[in-house]
Amino acid sequence: DRVLHYVMAGAVLLDLSLEGRIDEDLTSLRVIDPTAVGDRVLDTWLAHIRTHGKIEDTAYWVRRLAVPEVANQIRDTALGQLAARGIVSVGGNGQIRVDNRVRRTRTIHTADGAARQEVRTRVMAALFGSDIPDSRDIALISLAEASEVLQRILSSEELEEVRDRIDLYSKLELAGRTILQILRVEGEAQVPPPLPLSGLGRARAELDKLPVAPGEMPLLGHSIHLYGDLSRFLAKAYQQVGPAFRIRAPGREMAVIAGPEANLHFQRRSRHFARTGEPLTSIFGAMGARRTVNSLDGQSHTAFRKAISKPFGRVTIVRHLDDIIDLSLRRLRTLPPGKPVQAGLLYQRLVAEQIGVLCTGHRLSDEEFDSIREYFDRAMRAYGKHTMPAFMLHTPRMRRVRNSMRQLNDRLICEHARPADGEGDLIDNLLALNRANPALLSADDLISTCLAPFTAGQDTAAYAGCFLLYELLEAPTLMERVRAEADEFMVNGEHTHERLLEMDSLRRAVMETLRLYPLGMLFRKVINPFDFAGYRIPAGIDLLMCQVVPHFLASHYPDPERFDIDRYAPDRMEHSTPGVYAPFGLGTHRCVGADFTETYLMVLTATVLHHADVAFARPSRRPKVRYRITPSPPASFRIGLTPRNNA
Repeated sequence: DRVLHYVMAGAVLLDLSLEGRIDEDLTSLRVIDPTAVGDRVLDTWLAHIRTHGKIEDTAYWVRRLAVPEVANQIRDTALGQLAARGIVSVGGNGQIRVDNRVRRTRTIHTADGAARQEVRTRVMAALFGSDIPDSRDIALISLAEASEVLQRILSSEELEEVRDRIDLYSKLELAGRTILQILRVEGEAQVPPPLPLSGLGRARAELDKLPVAPGEMPLLGHSIHLYGDLSRFLAKAYQQVGPAFRIRAPGREMAVIAGPEANLHFQRRSRHFARTGEPLTSIFGAMGARRTVNSLDGQSHTAFRKAISKPFGRVTIVRHLDDIIDLSLRRLRTLPPGKPVQAGLLYQRLVAEQIGVLCTGHRLSDEEFDSIREYFDRAMRAYGKHTMPAFMLHTPRMRRVRNSMRQLNDRLICEHARPADGEGDLIDNLLALNRANPALLSADDLISTCLAPFTAGQDTAAYAGCFLLYELLEAPTLMERVRAEADEFMVNGEHTHERLLEMDSLRRAVMETLRLYPLGMLFRKVINPFDFAGYRIPAGIDLLMCQVVPHFLASHYPDPERFDIDRYAPDRMEHSTPGVYAPFGLGTHRCVGADFTETYLMVLTATVLHHADVAFARPSRRPKVRYRITPSPPASFRIGLTPRNNA
């Protein structure tokens, strides 16, 4: 209903615009011709806008018309007019049907008697044909995109084929674009309504006041740094120019806020001034998925997060400690003793297999893992770092890979077709959410989230586990301390969460790994201007919130590049200062699997160290860290595992 209310509001504004009665720009909507149209709804709201007494922007009028009482009245009046013209009929149960004459002829007679193609036929012609659509059809496509109607009437392959056209047409109509932004931002009742921009020039002037980060190169700007170790680069910029600055790349510029003060400000106030803006591109974008928990805000984000929080929470790990140990040992025992293996690939396989079982009950076959890994790797390069053209996700080979993944998704859904008795797993929760609100979680979006357990840890938990193992190999004394704890945990007594936490050296080693190899940062869109560090951050610009900058500041972590687990000992507690330790993000979008990941890394590492003696496959040499969205180990980081006598 909520989506329909906004669509009704947008339809009124689009019709008034098409009739030449109003004009819109980024900051205002004005009446340019007060002459009545001859339509009850349009004339009523034309008069409202004309007599309002204050110039408002398009978003204001969309919200005003989308009030349920108003939008429902618009809908009922429009239906009455369509029924009177013989276009639709409304049954006694409220069901709306297109008249049979329209169905047969695919034509609609307008109020002046002219005949036009039926709406769906025109939209399809505009999307798949070669002709340029007229303004009214562009408006229809804009509204259909805002209300996700196109996702219901087109297949994933068809949507993929015409996605560029849909995006282009949706940007041409301001009312439709505004509805998309409002629906994707959502939660407007929870935060002050966005303040209208006071002109692009003013926003530009405010942005220009921010200092530019050092290291800018002619033509390239900061591009090299954006594709490298961005966290440490921003930490250096923070030390040189302060907690607010800007970075530039060809065709793009964004504000950056960083440091402990930025973390505290963002934690307390981010919902008032920042949103994800345009949805973050899902790594499953090539499969038609557009909405993920990271791309939503407000009520939709809350509903989505609620559905996945428990399956990705610590309670799932605690309940399945023995399963994780058993699955780890099964996989490790298949490895040839002492033969070098690529650490990153081994950990990716362990993590995908185990988190998949915990969250979905499905254990990946080797073939399924290979398909997911290949797709994930290409998608991260195309969507994450843009080091590969997106068309590489549409080659014949990748089409076969995507088919394999769709089959896995269908298998998972079939295995969970019957509602769970009692507490369900991730798939049960997602299917329940889809049944309750298909507009929030479409069938294509289900692919993204159903397969998330098999991909979510591949660039996070898996690689953090690799770096933890590397640091332990570099510190033999610490390795022995951690191994002694692991042996005690694995052999003597039940595997409980309380006993897990007794591995204090391992717990602190995990924390230090997450400090040195953080899992990401936050990209946002500023929806309301705000003041920070003596600067005005204007609305409408891109914002990078680098919450891990304090991890690399000597003022909080002396000798910050040194791996030192005693930072978290009771007599030091360097991480306890508010705002200086945030490896999993901040605010409402803090990683939903944060507690899961910390606990999981402890169990996995304890199992590996108890099972085998681990050694570098070649003389120790610090791996050259690769950067996608998160740091990752190179393929050259290889280890040999020799089973121990007690394993």
